[in-house]
Amino acid sequence: MKRYLLGALAAGTLILGTAFAQKPGAEHFRARQINQASRINRGLRNGSLTPRQAAGLRRQDRRIASQARAMNRADGTTPAQRAQIHHEMNQESRRIYNEKH
Repeated sequence: MKRYLLGALAAGTLILGTAFAQKPGAEHFRARQINQASRINRGLRNGSLTPRQAAGLRRQDRRIASQARAMNRADGTTPAQRAQIHHEMNQESRRIYNEKH
């Protein structure tokens, strides 16, 4: 019983610690990055994207991620900066769709 309680307490502490350590919107941003990368990879595998198109889309993804990291390093992001990143990710999502079709 003690072992179970200690394990649950340790797990809860880790979960809460990581939740408070991340900046607002970090999980959503990372999930979108993963989703867009998988869309690019699927397009490359099924032939709807050429290697050159995929490389260009990946380059754009890296640029957006780099910009978001730079904003986060400078005392976090403001709501306007988060909106700008969100807008750029929406544009990138449309680019992926248009390149695939």
